[in-house]
Amino acid sequence: MNKLFTKREWISLGIISLILAIFMFFNFGISQRKARDAQRKQDVRDITRVLEVYKEKAGSYPLSLNGKIVGCDSGRRDERGEIILRTCDWGVDAFDGRRLLVDPSNSFGIGYYYLSDGKFFQLYASLESRREAEYDVKIVARKLPCGKAVCNFGLGSSRTPLDKSISEYENELDAKSVK
Repeated sequence: MNKLFTKREWISLGIISLILAIFMFFNFGISQRKARDAQRKQDVRDITRVLEVYKEKAGSYPLSLNGKIVGCDSGRRDERGEIILRTCDWGVDAFDGRRLLVDPSNSFGIGYYYLSDGKFFQLYASLESRREAEYDVKIVARKLPCGKAVCNFGLGSSRTPLDKSISEYENELDAKSVK
């Protein structure tokens, strides 16, 4: 009886298959990470656009508290009958008619981080790969919490720098205007 493959050929075929499976496994992980980082960058851009539209209508950016946007209806009113705003939860609440996006790794405690004084804002995320062009070590140095991760990417209003606080930036602007 003539065998299809010899024992040695079966072993070689098994080794080649195992090597291919390992490469496919690692490439799949890399492509998943890249997809999550691409989603984070797009989410930050989309939220930034919503914030800019909000400013055009309201005259200022929504304030921040604990890394969240203060701009969701609390269901209560003050003595003048105006809506009392509360912090919006990422991925749960709608802000200005649009549901706030949530980090793709939210279930692992990773999230977006928002800072604003009404005149300026900064919005941050944590990219998984340091090889992304937008990964910024100056942002990392601030040690801002994007959930359980440290923020390393962000966008801000107009020329707001991301490597310093908004108050530091405003102090610089005030110092330049005095000169």
